Amino acid sequence: MYCPRCGNEVIEGAKFCASCGSPVTQQHEQQPLETVSYTNTQMPQTQKTNKQPIFKKWWFWLIVVVVVIVAISSANTESDDEKNDKTSGLSISINEDKKSAKSTEKDAEKGSEKDADKKDSKVSNIFEDNKSDDNDDGVSTEYKNALEKAEVYSNYMHMSKQGIYDQLVSEYGEKFPEDAAQYAVDNIEADWNKNALEKAKTYYEDMNMSKDAVYNQLISEFGEKFTQSEAQYAVDHLE
Repeated sequence: MYCPRCGNEVIEGAKFCASCGSPVTQQHEQQPLETVSYTNTQMPQTQKTNKQPIFKKWWFWLIVVVVVIVAISSANTESDDEKNDKTSGLSISINEDKKSAKSTEKDAEKGSEKDADKKDSKVSNIFEDNKSDDNDDGVSTEYKNALEKAEVYSNYMHMSKQGIYDQLVSEYGEKFPEDAAQYAVDNIEADWNKNALEKAKTYYEDMNMSKDAVYNQLISEFGEKFTQSEAQYAVDHLE
């Protein structure tokens, strides 16, 4: 016979089912398993329910979302810290550059002031030397002034020796006495050939004159008043 509850076979004469412990009565002894309609519905659950995978749990995804948010916040915080470090470093560098520039300007100003003081002292020394020269060598100030004028005409206007003398004594020029003008042209340190060449370049290159015309202009008493040898040197060295 079979147990009316679980449907398992029961030993004959037994009062209880060995499988589920249900009492076995006589009226169910000969009833086969197929005739009992409620055996399956009242069967105890002997198998364990299957567990769902962990990735299907709602709390699992909540944890994942929290972890991702924390990671993003940490990354943003680190990047902000790096930016702040770079900004602070840049500001420090700019401040240092400004300080260095200011110190350099101050040093330059001090240097220029020192140079100006040196120049002033040199000028005063030269002035004092000139005064002492007047007293030491016996040369008058008139002679020395004529010499300085002669040097200006020679160095900047490239005039000839005779041209400088005439300019110094001319009533339309410097009006120095003849002895002062003669002292000037005799004591001036000038390269007359070089002066003639510079004058020749002016006529030849700027005024487009021929070499013959340049030569005549250099030796003319109404022109530059160079000597013939000086004028020939100038023409020969024109390019």
